[in-house]
Amino acid sequence: MFKGFRKVSLGISSMVFLLGLGGTGIAAAPTVPSAKTSVLSDQVRLELIRIPYLGVFDNLSFALKDSDTVALYGQVMLPIVKTGAEAALLRLPGILKVENNIEVLPLSSNDDGIRLRTYYAVYSNTGFDRYIHKAIPPIRIIVKNGHVTLEGTVGNELDKNMAVFSAACRHCG
Repeated sequence: MFKGFRKVSLGISSMVFLLGLGGTGIAAAPTVPSAKTSVLSDQVRLELIRIPYLGVFDNLSFALKDSDTVALYGQVMLPIVKTGAEAALLRLPGILKVENNIEVLPLSSNDDGIRLRTYYAVYSNTGFDRYIHKAIPPIRIIVKNGHVTLEGTVGNELDKNMAVFSAACRHCG
């Protein structure tokens, strides 16, 4: 695992790139850490990564709002991932309420084509085999109405730049 990730944001035309969120690929909003919130945060993250059908084209994040409330955010392709996330968290001891703000992305064959082209453009880079073989994809590709967002983690600035360039030039031949 890479150490010292930092959040990097870069906007280019209709593309947004957020690479560097670290860890498992399920981001938690920053809170004042305590032993209890740290354990609960780890439990929530573990439940979210276990959701069936969660993949490289989905992005989830969460925030612990109260001692018994979790807010979910992100974008998913399948409605079952949204409902599965909420159901999984409600099974956790101590979680009584889930604010489910996850967006289900619209069905679009055009967006599906963009997803696949972007996936192959990003993950076919030399040296990116260390990213593609992880159980949880470190670079997630979100496409909505033709707009691409990359979310996740990379090990260094060069990999970030390669991912951004590859996604931007996915149609460049």
